[in-house]
Amino acid sequence: MDKRSILIIYDYFLPAWKAGGPIRSIEQLINQMSSEYQFFVLCSAYDHGEDKVMQNINIDEWKDWNEKAKVYYYSSRKPSIAFFKKLF
Repeated sequence: MDKRSILIIYDYFLPAWKAGGPIRSIEQLINQMSSEYQFFVLCSAYDHGEDKVMQNINIDEWKDWNEKAKVYYYSSRKPSIAFFKKLF
């Protein structure tokens, strides 16, 4: 069975934590629904209010997250429309 794909675009995703509840909501959505859907998360490589890239992440490439989703941590502080066009 082919899974339908869901793209989530939000500035923050684990291991970020300073943006609070939405990060946990996305995590739980993926954990609960990954058997039915293929998730892709597009997010910043920076935690909320931080100037340094988060540790222990791969930037500017799609990587597996807990065998439940693919995550892309972009390194640009303000990605452009051209960036998103190229990525998609």
